[in-house]
Amino acid sequence: LDDSPYQVLIKSTQAGVSEYQLVRTMAHALDGMNVFVVFPTEVLVNRFVNNRFNKSLQYTEYYKSIEQRIRENQKKRSESMRMIDIGDGNVCFVGSMSEANFTEYPADEVIIEELDQCDLNNIKMAKDRLSHSK
Repeated sequence: LDDSPYQVLIKSTQAGVSEYQLVRTMAHALDGMNVFVVFPTEVLVNRFVNNRFNKSLQYTEYYKSIEQRIRENQKKRSESMRMIDIGDGNVCFVGSMSEANFTEYPADEVIIEELDQCDLNNIKMAKDRLSHSK
């Protein structure tokens, strides 16, 4: 039994890991968890949110029922830090290049996309986001 708190995936492209991460993120947020998702840059954050996250909401029957509430909450948020309320939890999508993105967000789970392309000095701070999580 592997009881490690980390899950590291080394994979080829187009292996479905981003979709796995998306489903996991949505499920955990619906269960009341706060999920902190880090991408190398803000450009990649915006691309993922617009092309993967939002389209999953629009075209998946299960998520369509909560899409309108998510959209209303999203309008209230800053574009620089994508925080999206889902169920009793929320998801925060950030880029790794800004130190400010790694403060003041109490996360229950941290997901780091493309670690090798991220600012590793800022990534070190991601663990601090988990300090109040069970």
